[in-house]
Amino acid sequence: MKIKKAMHKLLRILSVLILMIFSMTFFPQTVQASNEIAASIIPASVNSIVIQNFLILDATAYVPNAKISFAILPLAAAEINDSTVHATKSVGSESISVKGTPRMGYASFSSNQDTYTAVQQSAVGLAGNTQMLNDNVTLMTGEKYAKAEVKIDLSKVKFYEPGIYRYAVSEAEISDSSITAESDEQKYLDIYVVSNNENDALAVSGYLLKDQTDEGLSKTAGFVNVYTAYDLTVKNTVSGNQSRDDQYFNYVIKLVGCTPNNQYDITTISTYADLSANATKLTVKSDGTAIGVVWLKAGETFTVYGMPANTVYYTYVDEATLKETGYTSKLTYIGQSPSGKQRQVQAKSISISEDSNSTVSHTLVATTNLIINNDKAGVIPTGIILKTAPYAAICAVGTVGLILFALMRRKKEHQETEQ
Repeated sequence: MKIKKAMHKLLRILSVLILMIFSMTFFPQTVQASNEIAASIIPASVNSIVIQNFLILDATAYVPNAKISFAILPLAAAEINDSTVHATKSVGSESISVKGTPRMGYASFSSNQDTYTAVQQSAVGLAGNTQMLNDNVTLMTGEKYAKAEVKIDLSKVKFYEPGIYRYAVSEAEISDSSITAESDEQKYLDIYVVSNNENDALAVSGYLLKDQTDEGLSKTAGFVNVYTAYDLTVKNTVSGNQSRDDQYFNYVIKLVGCTPNNQYDITTISTYADLSANATKLTVKSDGTAIGVVWLKAGETFTVYGMPANTVYYTYVDEATLKETGYTSKLTYIGQSPSGKQRQVQAKSISISEDSNSTVSHTLVATTNLIINNDKAGVIPTGIILKTAPYAAICAVGTVGLILFALMRRKKEHQETEQ
């Protein structure tokens, strides 16, 4: 009886062992990794990875039309979290377990895309198997941000061993000089490769994008850039003993050398009867220029928002208006300051001479306030009276003489009648 029970127990143990061997033989195996790593890596497809690029800008600015390209560099073997990172670059006697280099896409921004005033999340990974990551941006008061996807193509890359493959990714070129990287530091891209079927074929299972200073399993959604833009405010004043406070002036604002299709809003404080005559937006044409017209009287202003640093602009009263009204227009003041925009560098306020020509070009280097004065002065034309005075005096004496002669003659006639 005891022998029979022992045999049954032995058979059960053998059955479990056979099942384990069968499972190991016919079910796919992955590269060994802890549950922490498996939960941390972002799912990826066999041939592509998607990361994000974020662009921070002023809340009053349009997103500029711009492209940001990236570079990816292979690295030597390393150790992270007690795991070996395969060499993607040959260094000395190190063996290479990969052939080919991932191809980086670019981030594309445009003026009509969505923006966000609070930090959002981005879905990264495979469709139906994504992770939600917080967008790694920090917004200051009066800022918003836009985001764009950057695709990394792995179709020309062949991996020969399961494991981790590390690359250094950085921004290579930015089409708009007003866009700068929040940090110059490269980021690490760790690609996880596993064996995914009974034929031991290799495939990319996931990835981590992280800062170089972090050797842990934390991850970031992408790169962060800042768009530096400034506002321009123009105030109209009048002077002179022949000026009028209710006289309207036809102001022209012209930009040159800008990126085509960029847009900038205009807000006008004006009491002009036909408000539709005032421009509400500047749109840059294919030749890089943008022109708008605004009507202002004494004390009124207009503001153009979100123009990139170093924009070349002209702002002046239309020559036909000056000729018609007899005014002379002069630029009398330029004031520059950050004006509450926290990322802007403080610029010194300056005054300029009152005989400055308002039609010359200026370069926008900070939030700027302009005062343009329109003067109409003159001397009352008293010279006409002086020239005609002798003739008037002669006429007056003659008139008095005639009156006296008439009175004396009438008196004489009256006396003769009485006699």
